[in-house]
Amino acid sequence: YPYSISKAGFGTVTGEINIVSSDTTINVVLQSNPIPVYTVTFNVTDTLGNTIEGVTLVFNNQQYLGLTVTNLEAGTYSYIISKEGFETITGEIAVISDTTADVVLHEIIIPVYTVTFNITDTQGNAITDAAIFFNSIEQAGYMVSGLTSGTYSYSISKAGFVTVTGIVNIVSSDTTINVVLQSNP
Repeated sequence: YPYSISKAGFGTVTGEINIVSSDTTINVVLQSNPIPVYTVTFNVTDTLGNTIEGVTLVFNNQQYLGLTVTNLEAGTYSYIISKEGFETITGEIAVISDTTADVVLHEIIIPVYTVTFNITDTQGNAITDAAIFFNSIEQAGYMVSGLTSGTYSYSISKAGFVTVTGIVNIVSSDTTINVVLQSNP
């Protein structure tokens, strides 16, 4: 007689048995089916297609050292991919086989501004050789570039004139500061 024995989560065992003249017992060992596991690999690039190194991956609330996650059962998993200077990407991925996910990170562009000083004496004559300290750092000219929004201090001095100090608040545009130096009495 042919037989087939099966159970969910186990392999099926088939065979034949000959019954001659009495009850017969067959010992059958069912082998469990291993649960299939998969791998997810993330390819992370910038908007120009350049690979971004040093990315942080949080997959299913666990941080990983690389961009590959192994031994995953089929299912849907959450992920967060981040890198300083780039927007953070949050998403979900459905895993039903080995998967490669392409993720594009967009660079965060921080606007920068310039402060220009126009320095004159009380008669309106341009002064071109005053010393300017911007946030306590001496400047080589009358223009300070590469500034982000914020509050900065400045000091302007020249021999024979009263030193002028002030504060400039840069919000969202380049700024020109007109300074009149008064003669030292």
